[in-house]
Amino acid sequence: MCFCKNKAFARTLTFDGKTVEYKEASVKFTLDGKTVKGATGFIIDGTSLAPCNQVFIKTDMGITYKYSKAKGKLYLYHGKDVIKFTLGANYAYVNDVKKTLGTPARIIKDGSTGKSLVYVPSRFVATTFGFDYLWTKETGIVSMKTKPVKLTVGKKTVNYEGTKVNVTCNSAALTTSSYFGLSLNVNDEDILVPAKLTFAGKNVGCDYINDSKAKTVTLSRFGNTLVMNYNSTKAILNGEEIELSAAPSIIKFASTGKNVLYVPLRSVCEALDLGLSYVDGEKSADITVPYAISINGEYSFPEVKGRVSFDGNEVKVEPYYSVIQNNTALLRAKKIFSATLGCTYQYDETSKTILFTGNDNVVIMTVDSNIAFVNGEQVTIENPPRLVRYDGTTSDMVMVPGRFTANALGFDYEWNADLLMSVITTHVEKDDEDDDPYEDDTDDSEVPGEVIDYEPENIKDIFVSDYKTGFTWTYNPALLPAGADINSGNYIKGVSGYTNGYSYTIEFDCTGKCEYELQDVYATNLRVVIKGAKSLLNSENFRNEDPNAVLKGFFNMGALENEATFVVSKTENAELSFSEEGNKIRVIITDYSYQPEGINVKIPLAEGTDISRISDEDDYFNNRFVFIIPGDQRAFLDANPIVSTNSSITSITKELNAQGDTVIIMKCKKLQTYRMSFTKDALCLKTGNPKDIYRYIVVMDAGHGGKDPGAQYYGKNEKDLNLAVAYEKIDRFFVKSDIKAYYTRKDDTFMELKDRAAFAGKVGADMFVSVHMNALPSNKAIYGTSVYYSSSNKTKMNSVMTSSKMAGVFQYDLTTELGMNDRSKKDSAFYVCKNNVVPAVLIELGFMTNKSEFDKLASDDFQLAAAQNIFGSIEYIFNTYGTGR
Repeated sequence: MCFCKNKAFARTLTFDGKTVEYKEASVKFTLDGKTVKGATGFIIDGTSLAPCNQVFIKTDMGITYKYSKAKGKLYLYHGKDVIKFTLGANYAYVNDVKKTLGTPARIIKDGSTGKSLVYVPSRFVATTFGFDYLWTKETGIVSMKTKPVKLTVGKKTVNYEGTKVNVTCNSAALTTSSYFGLSLNVNDEDILVPAKLTFAGKNVGCDYINDSKAKTVTLSRFGNTLVMNYNSTKAILNGEEIELSAAPSIIKFASTGKNVLYVPLRSVCEALDLGLSYVDGEKSADITVPYAISINGEYSFPEVKGRVSFDGNEVKVEPYYSVIQNNTALLRAKKIFSATLGCTYQYDETSKTILFTGNDNVVIMTVDSNIAFVNGEQVTIENPPRLVRYDGTTSDMVMVPGRFTANALGFDYEWNADLLMSVITTHVEKDDEDDDPYEDDTDDSEVPGEVIDYEPENIKDIFVSDYKTGFTWTYNPALLPAGADINSGNYIKGVSGYTNGYSYTIEFDCTGKCEYELQDVYATNLRVVIKGAKSLLNSENFRNEDPNAVLKGFFNMGALENEATFVVSKTENAELSFSEEGNKIRVIITDYSYQPEGINVKIPLAEGTDISRISDEDDYFNNRFVFIIPGDQRAFLDANPIVSTNSSITSITKELNAQGDTVIIMKCKKLQTYRMSFTKDALCLKTGNPKDIYRYIVVMDAGHGGKDPGAQYYGKNEKDLNLAVAYEKIDRFFVKSDIKAYYTRKDDTFMELKDRAAFAGKVGADMFVSVHMNALPSNKAIYGTSVYYSSSNKTKMNSVMTSSKMAGVFQYDLTTELGMNDRSKKDSAFYVCKNNVVPAVLIELGFMTNKSEFDKLASDDFQLAAAQNIFGSIEYIFNTYGTGR
């Protein structure tokens, strides 16, 4: 008779390139007295090997891992301890100290199951990470026991042996095996949970501010703001005092050495209108986020979830359903009308202008505006487009009135009240068709849109929102009378608009002498009539909803045989003036209402000076200011001298440039800056040290330059892409803001790294932002964005804003709002980050070695979108946290 041990359980194991019959006892595992289900280990070379994933990762031991099958590397992490295995090697590294193993970690294929798993020496792993370990040969069981979790609350340290509550949101895990829900010092109806992990992630979506200095934590979500104080049950909800079930507490975990802020779960959920339920006894808590939206900051919980169909097929819109507002269904602009109906869609975030083209129709709308344009004709819509934000998202979606938009683009539309559905169909011509395509039924009901994505397309000039861009309308030859010559007779052959941000000029280009007059002058609108000339212009319009622009709109209202009428829409305080030069008539719109205190330089302006044509440059590399005023103003300025009371301005000179304009140069003995404003007869400057003139100051650094091209791929130099984003595209946003931007370079010049870092101190900056492009020739498939900072840079912009926190803001915005692949923020010793005198980050925007991403990085439209995103992050940091000075 054969007495082979466990013969009934004999099996084959394959490892190290060979297959053997396993005759030893199989090993079972328990943790804290409970069997680890599905885990079978083996005795090899006298050592118990355990399936790593089942025994150490999936159990409640708080162990995490990284595994590279290609490299045969397995790293296990527990608290501050790290074990590094090389599969097949009889050694491992514990916290970088080499240790000898009785048998290696390896991949073993179990013949009885056919599965290949990674096995590790169980005693070695368990005892290294501080777990009690007992092998009982008689039973074949490995017993492991976790040591009590040591917590320090205030000055008291305790062993926590209560339930480790898992917290989820709609079944997605929020807490971790290291930081879980606690019943410590809380009544039976509530538990304490890690505040940031639970509420600030994308699942619950709260805005989270932890002010450790003030000892307060603020959670905001959809109109509710809860301010809690450390160690106090008193809290403020929307300005009213409430009582919490337990006080927020800082809890220190001995296993990790980290301090974590914990807050009462049920109290917070009730305050923020979140649902909460417990499952599996009291071991798990699940948060439910109700369906909610906000429009213009007003929050609601819609009962109707509108649906959409097109040509008989329902369109998948959940979880972003149609929004019913004022008996009108608002539909997702991009998802419905572009992705589903096939129309072209563009959206300009600055002017909030929407452009659709489809079925030979052009439809223009503006968010929150009742005025729209269909094929050039102005129409009124009862319920305008809106920006809608859905709970759990961080971006607004563009929503448009369904019936109006569908009809204007040539589709048929019906509202099915039984199905709560917008029914859109392709239009079929009928003999008796007499519907008004622009009618906006008030019985309407419609639906939401999609998160605004980056669109690599230009919006037409009629949507200009950048003040540096004007408009130009040229004549249509088809409107010229048959047989006529453009150079004979009186014609309006062109209109153009241009501005420097302080004033706007509209110039009519006529072939002969014409007269003009004003009609119907109101505070914000007027009509300009050009008499004595036939207009050769199409029916066109210009709209500008930039809040800083003095000209809001300019519309061609049509023409009689020898008379043309135009409407000018302006800000209420803007004043009008006119000038003529040959056959050109100019309407000048100027706002003189802004006059800052502290004016110390005045440059007189001759009567009739078009201030929209005045340009300026803060030439800080040479400590001078340069202003160019149209025309030869030298004699006028000799008779009306420039007045300066700033002792740092050492000289003021006047000269004529090649274009016949007057160039004024003010030299300073040290770095100075200025703000401009105008009176009716002078250019006014408030000059002084940068920190005295500007509330916020940032240094923008375009990486590389000159002799240093950076990465070079597909015929492009990295230095040129960096300059395009970090100066050429982003400057337009700073000019109109309260932020002063200094650039380390404005052209293809070289600057040493030490000089770039030192530049921030020279200009008195509050932060430093460097822009680069990445490259990895060895792996051209890699793509995405990383933002670097240096932990060696200990400077703070204020009490809380460090380089690391700044990097987190940029990384989040670039990946969530611009849609770049998230390669995380990283700590690195880049010179400009490490050796800076202010908080500093270095953005690696994308990989030039990835052809698809390179095409994006080289695109003008993407560069502009990236620049606007970076500017938005800078503006957010300044406006939210201030500078501390």
